[in-house]
Amino acid sequence: MNTLNIGENIFRFRQEKKLTQENLADYLGVTKSAVSKWEKNQSTPDILLLPQLATFFAVSVDELLGYEAQLSKEQIRRYYEELEKAFTVEPLIKVREKMQHLGKKYYSCAPLLLQLSLLTVNHFMLYPQKVGEEMLQEALSWCQRILTMTADLSVKNEALTMEGMLYLQLGQGEKVIELFEETEELTSLTSNRGTFLIQAYEMTGKKEKAQEHLQVKYYLSLCDLLGNIILSLSIVPDLAYGKKTILRGEKIISAYNFVTLHPNLAGQFYFQSAVFFANHGLISEALNYLEKFQYAIDELLAHEVVLHGDSYFNQLDAWIEGLPLGNLAPRDKKFIKNNLTDALNYPGFSVLASEERFLKIKNHLLGGKNNA
Repeated sequence: MNTLNIGENIFRFRQEKKLTQENLADYLGVTKSAVSKWEKNQSTPDILLLPQLATFFAVSVDELLGYEAQLSKEQIRRYYEELEKAFTVEPLIKVREKMQHLGKKYYSCAPLLLQLSLLTVNHFMLYPQKVGEEMLQEALSWCQRILTMTADLSVKNEALTMEGMLYLQLGQGEKVIELFEETEELTSLTSNRGTFLIQAYEMTGKKEKAQEHLQVKYYLSLCDLLGNIILSLSIVPDLAYGKKTILRGEKIISAYNFVTLHPNLAGQFYFQSAVFFANHGLISEALNYLEKFQYAIDELLAHEVVLHGDSYFNQLDAWIEGLPLGNLAPRDKKFIKNNLTDALNYPGFSVLASEERFLKIKNHLLGGKNNA
């Protein structure tokens, strides 16, 4: 906790406004000597003057006092660990009282209030039902306090997500829908809020909406996972780890038929796998994946390049139509063809330059029917 610095702050705020001590004294109806003593920390303003001073300087009273009701990460972690342990060794009523005390003492410490809310979600079921519900309501009040106090968007987002989780625990699905339906775009359903919204639809009997949202979340999560695998292959140099990563990526592509469902993403995976093996001098493996890359590109260019579902992801099309660009893919055929030359001229493929299989792939993709 910070010490109070009201004298230094009055001096600083006055200087920023280019005011004399006399100017400030006249505004407050005090003597110049009184202002001078405040700034030298020889005395402090009367408590009734604090709101007037804060308004004059356009700051909060806390800011005027130099008081920040914040704890360090280490302090918050220590409180969390102490409370978590207390749930196993102390009377539950005492633990709840400690949480309530901390919530009041550090009234505006948003990170602590978030952790207290999380502790509540993880432990309220240890209490009798009525008490547990009261604790959830307390945690809701902490989250709502954060939302009204802080301007930090990341903290606000955490508090809003926590609020949705708390409403779910209270069985108030409509509240969750009210919170997230307008703001939680389907494109971001991979977040926890998406999960809460789906559960809320199910809880309130909106089963079709729950199923549609769940399928979109499922699809987006798979795309995100495959994208992370591709990224991993470009970053992690270890051969053994890379082979395991490629094997797992292939299983995803095969299990969910990505070559036809999303040939662009499948092609990126095969290409990055070929790059990985070429960089390790494994020519045969690199060529195997370049041939798979060729197949995915053929599949991509054989049809109109659009986003679509399939017989398994059979509820995607309505979502896709609602996207800003509808079913238009982020890249068209011309763009894809223009980039094939740069892709196949990747310097790491120099180890493949004299291989007949490599030359066939280049001829097929750059000089064959798909380049027409």
